[in-house]
Amino acid sequence: MRISKMKIAPSILSADFSKLGQQIKMAESAGADMIHLDIMDGHFVPNISFGIGISKMSKSVSSLPHDAHLMVTNPENYYAGLSKAGIEYISFHIEIDGQRKNLGENRWVYTADKIENRARIDENIRKIKDLGKKAGIVVNPPTGFDKAEPFLEKIDFLLLMSVNP
Repeated sequence: MRISKMKIAPSILSADFSKLGQQIKMAESAGADMIHLDIMDGHFVPNISFGIGISKMSKSVSSLPHDAHLMVTNPENYYAGLSKAGIEYISFHIEIDGQRKNLGENRWVYTADKIENRARIDENIRKIKDLGKKAGIVVNPPTGFDKAEPFLEKIDFLLLMSVNP
């Protein structure tokens, strides 16, 4: 993976969904390079956000590239739908087979002291690329960058979380 220009990719997660199209256009006119989609399943992370339908709608109102950040236990279930929706960048967490660490008050984070199932991560990268999309991995703060290093040559981008999702 060659490091290139940093990109500004505002997330639609905090948008007013009754004005989503308008707010995406505002991000575009403010100079955003791409639109970031935080997709959560309520299992890998405590929250539930949106899925492929909202992702497709977002893509329909903006010509900017879209980046789907999958905070889900089974990311492979989303790839085909996101591809059909026109999403260009798809990323998943390397902690998908990690350990769940409870943080209290219905909060948790998945961590990976070591990568138990490297083949699953490689397979997910391949599945995304086979759809003609850019593949990325995401690393939670407790996991550490060193766990991503074996995959850097295989991916198109890397997302390092600065907070627990």
